Amino acid sequence: MKHSLIKTIIMTMTIFSLAGCGETYDADNPTESVNALKAELENQAAVAEFDELWGIYQRGYVNDQAEATGPDYSRFDGMNAEEMHKELREYADWIEVSGMFIAPPGYIESVETMGEDAALAQARAEAQGQPSVDIEVRGNTVYLTATEDTADINDIVINRGNCRIQSNKLGKRISRDEYARRKEADPSYFAIQIGQMGLYAPGIYEYIKPFPVKMKFGQKFKWSTYRRCNIVEVTVADANGQWTWEFQ
Repeated sequence: MKHSLIKTIIMTMTIFSLAGCGETYDADNPTESVNALKAELENQAAVAEFDELWGIYQRGYVNDQAEATGPDYSRFDGMNAEEMHKELREYADWIEVSGMFIAPPGYIESVETMGEDAALAQARAEAQGQPSVDIEVRGNTVYLTATEDTADINDIVINRGNCRIQSNKLGKRISRDEYARRKEADPSYFAIQIGQMGLYAPGIYEYIKPFPVKMKFGQKFKWSTYRRCNIVEVTVADANGQWTWEFQ
């Protein structure tokens, strides 16, 4: 009976000992411990997702005031592979719904060495040279797809402002003279001339554009004209500059 009790105690201690043998994250050695944790994930798909989420976390995030926050490596200290994977998913979801966006590669490091204003200026300068969206024209509709983590669209002008946009977002009624003055001062100025439409009397009305429009990577935005407009030129103003596409 005594030997049986001792054997049971030893087996129980062994089980608890083995249960605690799994790898855990070490904030003092993030790269090494992350590599060890990935080896404990169940399949290659989980490893790939873990890698992607870890890369996102390392880049930090930026709020709408361009204030950057770097990664806190102590956040996961002591977590096993499954726990850390779950926490990384929740972090990425929080970025998605909070209005923050993932910092550009190297942005956090440049903030630490150059200061926030200089780093922001450099990030914008590096972004110059390419639009933040892809563009496609189908019929009388322009489709924009965000190709960066965030794409801020400030304006879209079709055929240099000569196409009437499909929208019921009208502002105040203006005179023809007022319209002519505004158009002369700004060729891209757009107003809508209508006949009878609901509560609107015939006349020229200011057109209220929905910009700025904020999109996240992969999201689409469409901008439609009336069918009589043959789209041959589209100009998009985004946070990276102003871009013009021509279509034949």
